[in-house]
Amino acid sequence: MYRYDGVTRWAAACLVLVMGVLAAGCGSGDEPEGNRQGGAPERTAWPQPQGGRLTEQMCDLLGPDDFAAVGLGALAWSNRSADPKQGHNTVTCHSIGDTWLRLDLQPDAASAALLYKTQLIAHKRRMAESNRKGDLQLNGVRTAQESWFDASDLDAAHEAQVLTARRGAVVLHLQIGFLNSGKASADVRKAGGVLAETLFGRIPEVGTASTGKPHRLTLTGRGTSGPVDITYYDPVLGEQVKVGNVTLPYTKSLDFPWFGRVVTPVQLMVTPRQPTLTSRVSCEIQVDGVSLARRGPEVFAGCSGSFLDPRTP
Repeated sequence: MYRYDGVTRWAAACLVLVMGVLAAGCGSGDEPEGNRQGGAPERTAWPQPQGGRLTEQMCDLLGPDDFAAVGLGALAWSNRSADPKQGHNTVTCHSIGDTWLRLDLQPDAASAALLYKTQLIAHKRRMAESNRKGDLQLNGVRTAQESWFDASDLDAAHEAQVLTARRGAVVLHLQIGFLNSGKASADVRKAGGVLAETLFGRIPEVGTASTGKPHRLTLTGRGTSGPVDITYYDPVLGEQVKVGNVTLPYTKSLDFPWFGRVVTPVQLMVTPRQPTLTSRVSCEIQVDGVSLARRGPEVFAGCSGSFLDPRTP
């Protein structure tokens, strides 16, 4: 997230005020659709995915007029990106004032639920690491299967609030920036829920069809030793998991979402609890049935590698 000092924030607030005055005094009929101030946007059609891909034009699913309609301030999107390196199938929108919108379209609802879980776990971890309590609230978006709202874990001043919601295979992330820092938290959260419902209502078919499924991570340990300790990396939890006193052979399967062109580490360690000169263990890691790492038989066996989503249209 971008950072601004107090002078820049003051300037941004002044810019909002000036834009409001200009909008009130210059309401000609030549304004582009979707940029008129006050009331509901007067657009006749909403941008939809092209060839199954989210596009930069989909930032226009929410505009300053939509924020104003629910009592929030936001400037027009100044940066838009649908770069596949940022995610499997995503579009990211940013405006001055630390307001962000991100949409992620996963292959199916199960993959999207895993991504939602991953993001919530990461948010809680960052809040704990920075000693912030926050005020996490769940399921505030009526048209979503699941959602959460909290203070931003990336804003040290706690002036921004974030909302993540999942409907079907779509995950929406909205950060409401510091231009609204003077408003009551409950009001901002209620308004954010309305914005999320508004956006979902403008893409009613997106995320309803399945085009794939989650990735399947399979971890296997084999050997002739006695009990072993198993340590592996869980891509959904984003951390190492240790399982003690395991009898071989051992197999563990985990599903994880499509992260895009971002490296997902895969790791597995098989360690005999009482190793001997005759102890022999091995490990193997597969993703979607393809072996990524294999080691052993050895006294100790450690497998590691990395995984990238295959390129998509």
